[in-house]
Amino acid sequence: MEVAAGEAMSVTIKDNYYDNVSILKDRRIFYFKSDSSDVSITNETVINCHLNDLYSIAEANNIVIDDFRIHNTVNTNAITETSSILRILKANSKVTVTNFEVMNSVFNYGKAFEIESAHELDFSISSFEGNKL
Repeated sequence: MEVAAGEAMSVTIKDNYYDNVSILKDRRIFYFKSDSSDVSITNETVINCHLNDLYSIAEANNIVIDDFRIHNTVNTNAITETSSILRILKANSKVTVTNFEVMNSVFNYGKAFEIESAHELDFSISSFEGNKL
């Protein structure tokens, strides 16, 4: 799904469960860009997956991520590329991340989470256990 600027002022993604999903290179489930919109991603589970990118937010105003779980997942990226399961390129205001959990996953060259630019970041109550980075 791709949402372009001006189409939404508030976007909510919640209660999704991805089990045993493979996503091809340069593909993603969600791509969003709008300099004045708010994005909320809550109660997401990614388990037993092989993927490079899942969610990409090119630009948004405020971004809230809560209860995002990644378990037994492999990031299949190559050394010459960059990827993140959850990628934020630019937040014009605040990014709030709570309850971000990564367990028993492999990230050889990619990342579980990436923020390139944010005016303010609140990252709390997260856990990382048994991962290969």
